[in-house]
Amino acid sequence: MTIPLVATTVMFLWALCYPLISIGLEYSPPLLLAFVRAFISGLALILMARLLRRPPIKGKGNWATIVVIALTATTAGFWGMFYAGGILSPGLATVLTNTQPLIASALGWYVLMERFGKKSFIGLILGFSGIVVISIGSMNLQGGELVRGIGYVLFASTGIAISNIFLKRISTQVDSLYAMGWQLILGAFPLAFMSFYFEDSTHFQFTPGLVVSLLLLSLFGTSFAFVLWFWLLARIPLYQANAYSFLTPILGLLIGFLFYSESLTIPQILGALAVIVGISIVNTTRISESQSGRMESI
Repeated sequence: MTIPLVATTVMFLWALCYPLISIGLEYSPPLLLAFVRAFISGLALILMARLLRRPPIKGKGNWATIVVIALTATTAGFWGMFYAGGILSPGLATVLTNTQPLIASALGWYVLMERFGKKSFIGLILGFSGIVVISIGSMNLQGGELVRGIGYVLFASTGIAISNIFLKRISTQVDSLYAMGWQLILGAFPLAFMSFYFEDSTHFQFTPGLVVSLLLLSLFGTSFAFVLWFWLLARIPLYQANAYSFLTPILGLLIGFLFYSESLTIPQILGALAVIVGISIVNTTRISESQSGRMESI
């Protein structure tokens, strides 16, 4: 599997999460749904790791890192994502969510010492600009809860960006199935605690629609996608992997166009082209840098 194919697959699976979450929220409070999603996903990965006899996680340092990833990626990420979805317009939520690649790239520069040139920076900015163009028509800047909704998204985006730094650090040291499985389960329990105290569990309706959406969301949109993402981080710089994140809303538009008869506007098409060009610049620049490094070593 080539890196672009794996990255596109991850983004497609994450794009599917948006309609699945919308279905699930019809039958469950947000935090309770997030807890069940994370717990099922983590349990599936750990059971698979045991069946495949993968090496368990060892060392206090690795376990400490897993806990940090759990609190930032699963607890903070899911909490902010599920709550913001009920407050912000889809356009504004999309733009704010896609600040995550920019935050992660900045953290990667200072923490992981992953340096990138002006062309890669331009590619990232072009990709983000494409997201803004795609979403501008559906932005609704009205409403008294705007600031709270923005806070939820930025909190989630920052949490995910921080978790990616730690995932990158341990991506070659621990088994991917155990790492992603345990971080999902450990991160799920704070969600359960918050749901118990702040939500009305009587709103939970165990229906066939909820079961189907949860299974698809947990096993494919979370478990499988997270393992592929872990595989990706072990092979390419964080800023390059995160550039592909700009594909998620584009694939969401494509799903809406193909399966929900939604029309595509000129700004959306132009924004999608800007994203594709931006990702191409980041990847082309990375290949040039790698080839240049090899030539210098010769």
